[in-house]
Amino acid sequence: MASTDPNPQVNGQGLEKLRHAGVTVESGLMADEAEALNSGFFMRMRHGRPWVRVKTAISLDGRTALANGDSKWISSEASRRDVQKWRACSSAILTGIGTVLADDPQMNVRLEKGQHELAGQAPLRQPLRIIADSLWRIPAQSRILDDPATAIIAGTGRAAVPPELEATGVRCISLPARSGSLDLPALLSRLAEMEVNEIQVEAGARLCGSLLHDRMVDEVLIYQAPLLLGEGGAGPFNFGPLESMDQRTHLKLLETRRLGNDWRLRLKPEYRKDDVYRNS
Repeated sequence: MASTDPNPQVNGQGLEKLRHAGVTVESGLMADEAEALNSGFFMRMRHGRPWVRVKTAISLDGRTALANGDSKWISSEASRRDVQKWRACSSAILTGIGTVLADDPQMNVRLEKGQHELAGQAPLRQPLRIIADSLWRIPAQSRILDDPATAIIAGTGRAAVPPELEATGVRCISLPARSGSLDLPALLSRLAEMEVNEIQVEAGARLCGSLLHDRMVDEVLIYQAPLLLGEGGAGPFNFGPLESMDQRTHLKLLETRRLGNDWRLRLKPEYRKDDVYRNS
């Protein structure tokens, strides 16, 4: 056995039953590899929150959009197909109200036969779509709400849920506010209670920056395209300004892959050991 079950309700009980029955049991073989296959479950059991992966597409000069907000398309078709595979492996997709208002995305999995081992199977499991919307500003006709049963809107008590939004049947959860915005640790804790193991974040710089600043990002996927967007465009993470270089966020490069003319970088934030939210 590679690893014991991190669930405190059952941890080690199965091993003890086998040993009591006279079966020789060893554990720990390729434990790291086994945990990587179930990173979301281990994170939820150990730290009470899902595993969080942030996906972003940037230019060579580090922009995610032009100065006027136009961002379609920075990455190549090959990169966009790859994103669909990561979505298919996620329990939920998290985005912010700013992205919804600007792009009206669907945030669902769109795979064609031959692109993924899951493609062609019916029905394809769609991840939850979660919208961080502290003031309930999302239009009821937004495409991300086309299937309200697979969407959740997370807001705060600073405003009432509009009747037209309630009429869609989408689940609305009210959470505490923090510094005028949604309390993100509270959101992740609530999602863990709902047994959400793994979240892919596809959002703007503010939400992604807040998650990174609060040490709640476990993995970053960066699709970098060989183009320049010039002055004034947004970056992928908005936090700071920092007062010293000691406050920098360091990232460990785990993997690089060529996708068409783009490069995909998979990185792991390296937080200090005393951080509350950190990689296990």
